[in-house]
Amino acid sequence: MAESSLYDVTNRLVGYLKHRATPGVRAQLRRALSSGLEFYRLAAELLPPNWERNADTWRALVSAIASLDTSLHQPRKPLGVALAVTGFSEFRLNRLLATPADLRIAAVQSAARYLAKSSVPFDFSELVRFALTQDTAKRDELNLEIATAFLNHHAK
Repeated sequence: MAESSLYDVTNRLVGYLKHRATPGVRAQLRRALSSGLEFYRLAAELLPPNWERNADTWRALVSAIASLDTSLHQPRKPLGVALAVTGFSEFRLNRLLATPADLRIAAVQSAARYLAKSSVPFDFSELVRFALTQDTAKRDELNLEIATAFLNHHAK
């Protein structure tokens, strides 16, 4: 899926959580109930076509985003900067960036839980891209973006 599409999906998801989802619905989505009606309603309305191919990943992403304060979604604000500001260690960032595909969603959920404890804004779509990018070259490019933003923030 194209980056712009993931960006749009993320923005629609954040808008839904911010303006339409009740606290009960948000709680259901945070728990990522695999058979929860609210997840399927959201998926049918907001997720990209063929989301079912990555159903577990999308469930986990919706759960991760629902656990974040939606007012902290700030498009174009790098994830790497947010991680740096919150005190995410270089060791943890290195582990996150080196996470194999089969463990990536767990790493994304862990990073989201870490970020949820702060009030640092960032572009939630970077978490979505990180979880879903399979192409090695695109993956390396994304890792470089995250690492560069993180390191540049520390260099200031």
